[in-house]
Amino acid sequence: MVKVVLHGPRSSKGTRKQRVAMSMTTVCFGSMIAGFVAWIATPALAQSVDQSYYYKLSTVRDAGMSLDVFNGGSKKNLTRLEPDQDVAGQYWRPAPATGVGTPSATCAIAPEQARFDFPLPHTSRALASGRPLKIVALGSSSTYGAGASSSAAAYPNRLAEKMAKRFPGHEITVLNRGVNGEEITEMLARLDEAVIAERPDLVLWQFGTNSVLQDRALPPHVGELHKGLQRLKAVGADVVLIDPQYAPRVIAKANCSAMVSLISAAAKAEHIGVFHRFELMRHWYLAEHLPFTTFVSADGLHMNDWSYACLAKALGMAIAEAAMRPVATAAGPRVGPHLPWVN
Repeated sequence: MVKVVLHGPRSSKGTRKQRVAMSMTTVCFGSMIAGFVAWIATPALAQSVDQSYYYKLSTVRDAGMSLDVFNGGSKKNLTRLEPDQDVAGQYWRPAPATGVGTPSATCAIAPEQARFDFPLPHTSRALASGRPLKIVALGSSSTYGAGASSSAAAYPNRLAEKMAKRFPGHEITVLNRGVNGEEITEMLARLDEAVIAERPDLVLWQFGTNSVLQDRALPPHVGELHKGLQRLKAVGADVVLIDPQYAPRVIAKANCSAMVSLISAAAKAEHIGVFHRFELMRHWYLAEHLPFTTFVSADGLHMNDWSYACLAKALGMAIAEAAMRPVATAAGPRVGPHLPWVN
């Protein structure tokens, strides 16, 4: 199976509708590139093209158009482009492109991308006292690790590694309590058993994506979120919210931006931090010009190993900064713990 994403301006040979359709399906092309099909499928070319990478096809007729091609599935040595009259007349040639497994994508996190609006007092006290720090990651499939090559590549496991390096000598546990497909009501139903029973110092609560995908009404989420936060605060846990991912199947939904805004506003009203995952991933795409194939799985929804690792890096930075930030107390301002900072 060949996954192809077409980039570029509208062409007389290919409509916008056709280009969007290509992004999620095995692509179809015009009969005039039959010669190219035969050429790219030859054993000689198959040997010269690294099948573990994504490749870009750029047209020699319309210079502004290009494709990201990924060879996956059982026949990894074949690149098959089938006829479709809507895009006939284009001539394509393969060239390396940034993608999964390539070294050119660098996870660079700016300080402003890794800062919560509020400190983490309970986390700070745990680190200052030297007692074990427990973090619980609550959420759905992007917490569980859907799209990752293994459970070890899910963001909670990556975060545990980052925290261990940042705070050597401290006992830090990160528990993954993500369940595929869940929405906020289902998370609330298991909150006591899955989260509160662990007596966490910090809860990273990711939600919203599945509600967006299911076109749920957004206002009820505010009340549900408030109920959950009250229960978590009652056991002395810091809470950070994580908003949806910037991925093709999410941004295609009309209520996507509204959910992101709702989470941000709710966090501010509740005086808790929010990690702006949506904005970080949008920055990758719009500012850093990384193709979706670099940080989104082939399903167009879930993150991949690279993006989970980068998310964990940013979260680790943000948690460390917030934990070391001055915290107000009844006796006056208190400076955060003097802890080693290890990059």
